[in-house]
Amino acid sequence: MLRKNGKKLKVKYKLDRFVDAFLYNKRWKRYWRKRFNNLHWYYRTKPFVRIVETLFKYRFRDYNLYAIGQSHLDAAWKFTKLSTVRRVILTVQRAIKNLERYPFFKFSQTSPQYYQWIKTLKPKLFNQIKKYQKNGRFEICGGMWVEADTNLPNGESLVRQRLYGQYFYLKHFGKVSKVEFLPDTFGFSANLPQILIKSGAKYFYTSKITWNDYSEFPFSNFYWQGLDGSKIFTHCFYYYIYAVMNLSKCKDLARKPKKKDLVFDSTHKIEEILSKLSKRYTKNCSFFYGFSDGGMGPFEEEIGLIANMGRMGLLKISNIENFFKILKKECGNLIPIWKDELYLEFHRGCYTSQANIKKLNRLCEVNIRNLEILATILYLFSPEFKYPKKEIDKFWKTILFNQFHDILPGSSIQDVYYEQEQELRELLKRIQDLMNNYLKIIHHSMVGDKATDSNKKLVFNSLSWTRDGTVSEYIGGKKKEIKVKAINPFSFKYISARNLNANKKIELNKEVRYVEKKNSFILDNNTLRVVLNKNTGKIISVRLKKDSKEFIKSNKGINLKVYKNKPPKQYAAWNIDLRYTQNKIPIKLENIEVIEDSNSVQLKETLSFKNSKIMQNIILKDNSQDLIFHTNMDIHDKNLLIKINFPFDLNTNKIYGEIPYGVKERKIQPHTKFQKAKWEFPAQKWIAISDKNHGITLVNKSKYGFSANKNGLSMSLLVTTHYPIGFYFSYIKTVPNKLRRKYIDLGKHEVKYALKFHEGNWKNAHPWKFGYEFNYPLILYSNKNQSTRKRKQKSGQKLELQNPSSLLNNKNGLIEISEPNVILQTMKPPEFNMLNESNNKSLKPSRNKSIILRLYETAGMGSQCIVKFSKCLQVKDAMEMDLLELEELQKDVLIRDNSSLILHFNSFEIKTLKISFK
Repeated sequence: MLRKNGKKLKVKYKLDRFVDAFLYNKRWKRYWRKRFNNLHWYYRTKPFVRIVETLFKYRFRDYNLYAIGQSHLDAAWKFTKLSTVRRVILTVQRAIKNLERYPFFKFSQTSPQYYQWIKTLKPKLFNQIKKYQKNGRFEICGGMWVEADTNLPNGESLVRQRLYGQYFYLKHFGKVSKVEFLPDTFGFSANLPQILIKSGAKYFYTSKITWNDYSEFPFSNFYWQGLDGSKIFTHCFYYYIYAVMNLSKCKDLARKPKKKDLVFDSTHKIEEILSKLSKRYTKNCSFFYGFSDGGMGPFEEEIGLIANMGRMGLLKISNIENFFKILKKECGNLIPIWKDELYLEFHRGCYTSQANIKKLNRLCEVNIRNLEILATILYLFSPEFKYPKKEIDKFWKTILFNQFHDILPGSSIQDVYYEQEQELRELLKRIQDLMNNYLKIIHHSMVGDKATDSNKKLVFNSLSWTRDGTVSEYIGGKKKEIKVKAINPFSFKYISARNLNANKKIELNKEVRYVEKKNSFILDNNTLRVVLNKNTGKIISVRLKKDSKEFIKSNKGINLKVYKNKPPKQYAAWNIDLRYTQNKIPIKLENIEVIEDSNSVQLKETLSFKNSKIMQNIILKDNSQDLIFHTNMDIHDKNLLIKINFPFDLNTNKIYGEIPYGVKERKIQPHTKFQKAKWEFPAQKWIAISDKNHGITLVNKSKYGFSANKNGLSMSLLVTTHYPIGFYFSYIKTVPNKLRRKYIDLGKHEVKYALKFHEGNWKNAHPWKFGYEFNYPLILYSNKNQSTRKRKQKSGQKLELQNPSSLLNNKNGLIEISEPNVILQTMKPPEFNMLNESNNKSLKPSRNKSIILRLYETAGMGSQCIVKFSKCLQVKDAMEMDLLELEELQKDVLIRDNSSLILHFNSFEIKTLKISFK
């Protein structure tokens, strides 16, 4: 067959069909499988080598190829979670059999979540893994709980991926993984090297960047440098059979630099980079064999092929960590440095696809943080309180699983999202119930046995700075907003809702008003003047009153845009069509309605196109520089891309966006191939754009895909492309037929985002604070039940807080951070019990309490920072730890007056502090 047509062998295509049809499907008779397996070109080594060398024009002997047994298995993709559990067990069972049969065989497997399933369901199999791991033939690798996405989870989620993953390895195998192995993740955020280095990794492997569709990444071996300067040795080469097909590229991609310590990034042109590389290249290269994506490999035929090639001297058998040691030794000190994100020039739709799972992920990240902080406060102030560690660990592991690189990015089948969205909704409810229980405990500890006014509301600020805000309360069936002024960090405050009456006539605030003219509506407060065109629904002007600065380009306007988006069907759920801007769909403005409230004016637009409708509320509040958008979409049309466009009039070519534990600077008008490929890019809670004098911050509650060009900044709201097609026999169908859809994200969606207009540059405006406050609103506990009985924990123990009044909004907060660019993200007890878990469900109370604080610098400015504690918390000692809380990075943190810590932060540095109190 191969000799007849003379075309290149599509090996991946043939192996996929071979495995699916003949090995997974039990209905096929054994003799058919045997007949197919015995094809001469597959199992005879010499013909295979001859064919490969002829087709791809290289000689195996020109390279040092290291064969590593590994069977990549997605946690969910074209099959559901339950199918994955089965596949994990079958894959490892096959690996163990191969280890028993072939003394030379070695196998590597990632994902502690998989080992946890095996330990629970097949303890004997887990003991066999431990046996072969001890003698070095079964390698544990990849320190993340699952092979997660690294653009969409927040920074703390990535830390917890590593924390829970590495602790599992340490507890059960006596070591952590030194290799982070993410072959299939869709790009890597710029501060990931710091997270990896500070959690036990020395090496990083990926192959996904070889999928680039615009430019070829110029290195296969390099140091990847993070925002803070951390560097991790990285190998990026083709995975599975593609390594054999592209081995000749090693001469170009593995070239050594002419000088030491050469640093490159996406501002360099490819020609400039190549000119600084010598003709010498690294001959060592990896070849991961074993059927992938669905696991179940390596097959005996693959092992036989590798063994024969080894006998012929064409390759060596290794594991991942050993290969990295050999590779780094050969590279010596001539290793190029890449100081930038590893952007995948492909799968750009994954920043937007499956809006519901992304929204639930953001909500879970917000609420699990708030829960940990409330539980830690109780842990510190109540001698009888038992911190619910096991429960919180389960919550985290559920979140981490759903951040797998085919779940959160939106590239799995509908059955996966039907299950996982339900799982996250149930988790969110459990977190919120536990939070409410802790708020009850704190409230009743504060009021004691005194009768309390039902109009008094307890409010909590979970952020590390003093803030104003609002809380919402339903009164008489109507939602009312209550303003809260100056609530200190990690403090509680009582407010009164006595003056709110659902039937009371609204008194309009003179500070915010609207004027209707012939062709426009004008919204006005004491800081902003906003003009909306009545005929198009576009916001055509936003002016800062103080200096009359106009933020919108003339003849332009902030408006929704809808495009026809039809990428190739093979990757429809992953990609966005490059030519989408050429296929604009007209939008019709049906109606504009004005809604006035006591402290705001809203313009409610109704827009329509094809079979779909969008209702958008544009809200201006009094004494505010913010313009808030509440957008409700009812979408019934396929192959759409919906964006909101902001044509800002600012003299700058730079834009800044939040990434996990950092900020990424980008160019609006690119000049290199690397930059031009980033026509859709990821960001998290906020995007900032400014010149020297003025700027704008865009914040959101659930969106991650953005684009910027000469026409302005755009945020992607929705894509409605085709679902991936599942393997018809390899997953369990869970979606009822009535709910089954062919296209993603049809139906109703709610999106909230806001704009802040300000003077000065982006750093002076503190966009990170706006992003946090928009996503982490003040937490309200309403004491509707006037019973004065003290609440109890589930355990039945009475809880009394020591000095509860110190938690109220006094002069200082519980913990204060002196610098605005340093954020306290995490507060929790240490992980000291993870290695020696007892049967207790919670941490035991102790007199000398310790906590973990995780802070990070978010503006790219080195800072000396003072962390000040409330007088009721006297610091005994403090030390800086790694992210695993195992290694001391700085033994003696400077303590002042037993109440303050003095810290120095480098740009974008993450610090983990272990603090003990007297």
